Amino acid sequence: MRKIAVLLFTAAALAATAQPAAADVPATTTYSTHGSVRTYTCVTPYTGGVFGQFGAWGDYIDGCTVRLYCPSTSYTCTASEETSIATKAYRGERVTQNARLRVFNTSGALVWWRDRSCADSDFCVDRDAIRIWGGESASVQCNGVRQHTADNTANNWCTVTMDVAG
Repeated sequence: MRKIAVLLFTAAALAATAQPAAADVPATTTYSTHGSVRTYTCVTPYTGGVFGQFGAWGDYIDGCTVRLYCPSTSYTCTASEETSIATKAYRGERVTQNARLRVFNTSGALVWWRDRSCADSDFCVDRDAIRIWGGESASVQCNGVRQHTADNTANNWCTVTMDVAG
């Protein structure tokens, strides 16, 4: 009986680690292909955010995640990210954004990641890129914080681009 309880606990813990990130919200997504370049973008709705959530210095704005695969028929691909946060009303309010570019091997295991951050007034952008092998995938996750004010909102844009020409 004790072994069954341990197995159930272990299975539950593994299932919990496979869930989407807590910072993901339902978002509008677009996908496009132009020759050898594929782009996948998610855009979160404008929201006021939650003051101090996850230790944020202001109003935490949930983000979203996008992922693309380098075709197994390609030797390499260039995976790049471009993310941004913007306030709806541009009034000089401070914003910051965090973005994580991740690479997964052909088995789906995380093999590499790097974080980028930006800070500015009303709008800021993060950019990064890496070359990956055919059959691997890259994902981008973003979230941000806006200055705490009663009458403004912000949203996140999160884009991953896969150039299959390498």
